[in-house]
Amino acid sequence: MSSERATPDVTAIFSVVDTIAQHIRKDVVIAIKSTVPPGTCGAVQARLREQVSSRC
Repeated sequence: MSSERATPDVTAIFSVVDTIAQHIRKDVVIAIKSTVPPGTCGAVQARLREQVSSRC
């Protein structure tokens, strides 16, 4: 048995976030399923901020 941990694949989540970011025009609330890996919500928030702020 390997002591390495597998990294969860969150590419589908980030794909949806990228799509949402294209349509955000003002503050929004985005619900994320509670079974995402720890740190995913912060990563989603940072990704949205980066994409939305680059358009403004």
